[in-house]
Amino acid sequence: MDAMTPLTEDSDPFCLPPLDAAALLFAAPWRRFAVIGDSLSAGTGGPSPGYQHRGWSDRLADVLRAVRPDLEYLSTAEDGATTARTLDGQIGRALEFEPDLLHLPCGANDLLRREPDFAEIGQRLRRMYELASESDALLTTFTLGKAYVVPVFPDWSARVAR
Repeated sequence: MDAMTPLTEDSDPFCLPPLDAAALLFAAPWRRFAVIGDSLSAGTGGPSPGYQHRGWSDRLADVLRAVRPDLEYLSTAEDGATTARTLDGQIGRALEFEPDLLHLPCGANDLLRREPDFAEIGQRLRRMYELASESDALLTTFTLGKAYVVPVFPDWSARVAR
């Protein structure tokens, strides 16, 4: 493919074809997948030509359903959610669902405050992770990469690292 040809899901080397993804997860034991948090958890973003307009969590649920047709899936993730909103309004619902695979947020929207309270963010995340760890679910999380920049905050990389 030449440098001028735009990538699509079919040609992007970082996109697994559905059958390859299903082969990787063929022995996956999960039957109840829950996702809580913010837009990172939901996998939202603007549509890109040549790609399905679906977030990562919906895509993962689709792949898991290909190998486990009885998979149940709950996503309470919402754009703009903070750790406080997630702890108060989402974690309980997710735990009542009794997932065996649970994705937890990292608190990215809390960093958008003019002066984030890192101690408070840490306490909320710890509480959320403590509650989740009492379940039998495999817990997953991830955070923002270096490519994500918020120009209005010159210390953005330091905020994410902290």
